[in-house]
Amino acid sequence: YTPTQGDSPRLAKDGAGLFTSYGALLRQHGFPTCIELFQRSGRSPADVDILFTHSSSKRDWTDLSGELGLAQQQVDIYAGYGNVVSAAVPAAMAVALQDGRLQRGQRVLALVASAGMSFSTAWFQF
Repeated sequence: YTPTQGDSPRLAKDGAGLFTSYGALLRQHGFPTCIELFQRSGRSPADVDILFTHSSSKRDWTDLSGELGLAQQQVDIYAGYGNVVSAAVPAAMAVALQDGRLQRGQRVLALVASAGMSFSTAWFQF
């Protein structure tokens, strides 16, 4: 790939075929959006028994769960599995189910912010 005039300076920044992460930008712009989505959901930390997040960074998601008052509810699988991308929430649910942290009747919150600046939140009873 050869950049042309008008291309974003981020395009192929580290060379053609090489992955470049903009995690700091995702945190800077994405996490406030995740917080806003949770606040707009009408739910409060008291409504959440267990929290599952994207697994892109242990530090970032631990910070976010702390800001939401949900640090104790978060299930983090980053240390054991790394960034499993779109499988983060179902993988963490499977781990929590296997080790007994996820049980029938619990109120679950899932928060995801990912590349492409896509965000989602889901609240449900397991």
